[in-house]
Amino acid sequence: MKRLVVGLLFATVALWAAPTIDGVITPGEGWILVGSDAYATGGGAGAHLGDFYYYRDAAYLYLAFSTQNTESWNLAYGIALDPQDPPGYVGVPGTDVDAWNRYITFDNPPTVNWEFYWYWDGASGSITAFNECQWTGSGWNYQAVGNYAYTGDAATGLQQLEYQVAWSDLEFNIPPDDICLALWIAGADNNTSAVDVIPQDPTVSDGGGSEWTDTDDQLGCIMAPVAVHEGSLTPTIRVTPVLNGLRVAADHPVTITLYRANGQKVLTQSVSGFLNLRNLEKGVYLYHIAGTTETGKVVVIH
Repeated sequence: MKRLVVGLLFATVALWAAPTIDGVITPGEGWILVGSDAYATGGGAGAHLGDFYYYRDAAYLYLAFSTQNTESWNLAYGIALDPQDPPGYVGVPGTDVDAWNRYITFDNPPTVNWEFYWYWDGASGSITAFNECQWTGSGWNYQAVGNYAYTGDAATGLQQLEYQVAWSDLEFNIPPDDICLALWIAGADNNTSAVDVIPQDPTVSDGGGSEWTDTDDQLGCIMAPVAVHEGSLTPTIRVTPVLNGLRVAADHPVTITLYRANGQKVLTQSVSGFLNLRNLEKGVYLYHIAGTTETGKVVVIH
């Protein structure tokens, strides 16, 4: 599998209040989209991701994801965090395993300093294990810091999960300016591998039993760039607010979500060229560009 890089540059998020960790992802709480699942069925009915979000403030990092599960299977859900500095775990594809003994390796950069792992028990419809795993330079330090909540049951599996961890628990006195993030589903047992990932990696298939146990060139930190900085592979995306609309300059369709000033979501739409907002009520709206941290304001006046 090819290993891509994801950079995520933090933006000002003072437009919204910090999320409440209750297992229900509410757009008005300020969640910023990292990416969405691109596979038709993910890893199957019980291993299918939905959307992946983050939020940050001076004291905490917030992470959340939804799924499209319709069955409840035994699974491991993992999130990787790389703050760019110091160096962390990379691993040799097909040889090394990560903090939870899954065949998941990372490009260099990023080098992963933390993994957050949850075990979903399909029969009980609950999370029965959690670790915050810190790379020490030669191995992993396992803790259970932070606060999480989730929704789901033994019929439909995990549906949504929210997690909050203090920067100080991650040994930061000051939050880092930019980080890398990735989310994946792996099997319940050691020596399994990623079967569904966000951001998308086209080499993670959504079919075939061997995908659960393959060990060649295994990848879990599937990251496509979501912010522009030196050396980034990100295509330039320029969104310009104009009267009653947004002009989009990009080499691919861009997904835009629009909110009222109170945080209520108005629409989510894939845009190529121009998003006409004349049909909306007069007022000031906030927009967010999916896969980036870019937000802004647009005015609708008939």
